Amino acid sequence: MLLGKLKRASRVGVIPAAEERAAREARRMDWRSFSSMVRAVLFIFTAICVAALAWLADELRLPYGLVTLIIGVGLAELLIQRRGFYRAGFDEALWLGGCVALVVSLPGPARAEGMLLFALAGLFAGLRLRQPAFLAGAVVLTCSYLVSRSGDEWIVEILGLAIAFVALALLTLEWRDPLIEATLAWLVVVMPLFSYVVNRMQSTTDRSAIVLVVAAIAAAGMAATGMSIRHHAPLASALLATGVVLLEWSERSTWLLEWRILVAGGLLFAAGALVLRMLRNVPRGLTSRSLGAFDEFELVQLAGTSLISAREAQGQEHRSTMNPEGGSFGGGGSSGEF
Repeated sequence: MLLGKLKRASRVGVIPAAEERAAREARRMDWRSFSSMVRAVLFIFTAICVAALAWLADELRLPYGLVTLIIGVGLAELLIQRRGFYRAGFDEALWLGGCVALVVSLPGPARAEGMLLFALAGLFAGLRLRQPAFLAGAVVLTCSYLVSRSGDEWIVEILGLAIAFVALALLTLEWRDPLIEATLAWLVVVMPLFSYVVNRMQSTTDRSAIVLVVAAIAAAGMAATGMSIRHHAPLASALLATGVVLLEWSERSTWLLEWRILVAGGLLFAAGALVLRMLRNVPRGLTSRSLGAFDEFELVQLAGTSLISAREAQGQEHRSTMNPEGGSFGGGGSSGEF
């Protein structure tokens, strides 16, 4: 509504075109969103509504995929363009649900190539909504298709870990687009877990020793890189890899369950304490230091900043209180003010 009024005012000459464009850009930046928990709830309920819409269209003998796509994407774009909602939960469910419904409605038998279509749907929705989770899901579906077509049990470990470590290397660089960094972070966390889950589901031989060694190496590399670049994603991936190491060790160990739990808990506690201690060294970026803790160097920085601010305030032009006809008291033009 506001954008329409601005356009009409610019057309009749009430405001200049440059000001109308500036106001339009400022209005577009005023997006409305919700917290992660509210977004998740809205996404689930909206996805249920989209599924109900597809079922109703199918019952009415309509092309439910096309109908759901048009209504879902159209309503999502209306909420984004007209109401300013951005990644609010329901717009993501509408966009993704419409694309998925179109893929499901396509004729033909179910084949492995259908995962590529679902990956394409996630790619379109992720790029339009700038949602890194959808883009990471598209990568996972593409890898699942390659695993299903290859038939080699080793390709899942090689492919998943290769993508994870390539994403980790790229994550150490600086990116201007936050979407790229967020997508790389998702791949760092998801791909090693994807490799492990698929390996346990499809492996026909006992390779727990190899998985144990690979998971330990991945955990060490992710933890070292996460503490080096101060990023949450490698540390989260290292935590998951550590869990895999403990799970594989527990399955191979002959100790009692109580002793295994005690040893695993002790190792996790020691690793957590080590990570927290190492994160206290640098007060910038991801750190475990208390917000109220300052060292001598930080106090010097604060003192210098305060001194510069005080000099800038003294350098400003002061209002003169000189009164040629005499002030309120003191005589000689004095006003009694400082």
